[in-house]
Amino acid sequence: MPTGRPAPSPAQPPLSAGEGLARALAEVAAGGPSPAVAQQIERLLETRPDRAALALACARFRDQLGERSPDLAELLGAALAAAGISEVRPDGEPFDGERHEAVDTAPTDDPDAHDTIAETVRAGYLDGAEVLRVPQVVVYRRDPPS
Repeated sequence: MPTGRPAPSPAQPPLSAGEGLARALAEVAAGGPSPAVAQQIERLLETRPDRAALALACARFRDQLGERSPDLAELLGAALAAAGISEVRPDGEPFDGERHEAVDTAPTDDPDAHDTIAETVRAGYLDGAEVLRVPQVVVYRRDPPS
């Protein structure tokens, strides 16, 4: 017997991680940060890239848009997190050339700070245990006393 209520719609299957990343990139392209960014994203999406390529594109455009379009950068960050991709900012950790790329050094008088990471210049990203991009960092260096 009908109850007057519409039948519930079937639950939508969750987006695959790649679909979520692709949708976020498409939203950024439509958001109009610049014609060049929109064109780059459209060309990328036409190639049907895999999950890793989509994640790296989200990271790259997030870096590019961080200051001038923080809402779009946040959208990309949320898409990466929803896909299970972790941002790596190892500030304060010991420097490890296998896991970090040193792009500069900073002087320190603190012997305990020597060879630790002073600052992350560009975040890295992990997809589970797989490194998608190593973080670029500034490393503290202590010169020996003269």
